[in-house]
Amino acid sequence: MDTLKLFLNRRWWWTTLLVIAAVGVAIRLGVWQVDRLGQRRAFNAETLRRLHAKPLKLNDGLPSGVDFETLKYRAVVVRGVYDPSQTLALKNQMWQQQAGLDMITPLIIEGREEAVLINRGWLPQSETNLDRWAKFELPSGVVEVRGWIRLTDVINGVEAKAASPDRTWFRMDIDQIQKGYTRRLMPIYIEQTTEKSWTTMPYRRALDEGLDDGPHIGYAITWFTLAIFLSAGYWRYVIHYSTPRLRAAQGVI
Repeated sequence: MDTLKLFLNRRWWWTTLLVIAAVGVAIRLGVWQVDRLGQRRAFNAETLRRLHAKPLKLNDGLPSGVDFETLKYRAVVVRGVYDPSQTLALKNQMWQQQAGLDMITPLIIEGREEAVLINRGWLPQSETNLDRWAKFELPSGVVEVRGWIRLTDVINGVEAKAASPDRTWFRMDIDQIQKGYTRRLMPIYIEQTTEKSWTTMPYRRALDEGLDDGPHIGYAITWFTLAIFLSAGYWRYVIHYSTPRLRAAQGVI
């Protein structure tokens, strides 16, 4: 009881309240990171379930009345013919911690009047020039493409098209891309699946790339450790500087 009164006396009470508040905030942030870890793991599990589910056949069209959010990362397969004349680039994309661009080419779907955009993979920044794209040849005739569904990236009122060079975009806004393409585009696009035999540019990403626990465990440990050190350090500080005064007041020294 005497120790508790010590922390709440006239000299220390205001500092004690500040330390209690700071410790409470640190603990709350640690709990929040634990919650975020749980959410991320649930998201990863659902994403992996969709990735490894039986692929949707886009030649049959998208399911009617479906919420597109439920199709995100769903495995798909589609047959069609590439339209390389409308290839575009998606800027500021990362692959193995390197900045570059993603190459996007429409695929005219076999037996349908529409096309779907295919993210064929990543290229280094040195390949931005349109004149260099011809060397990344596409197979002629009907091809089968496997991958997973990605959704359009819309920011209302913000232009997705880069000012230069031509056919370069900041993000995949399919409604804006549609304005420059005569054939109707599906409202989703496909990120093409990597294959063991595929070792050339454009480099394709693995299905489960980035599906890890992220930094949340480390952040939680940091916040909880801060709370422990702050409370223990303050306790030792007050006891160290107050004990001689307390003993003197009690006539011990």
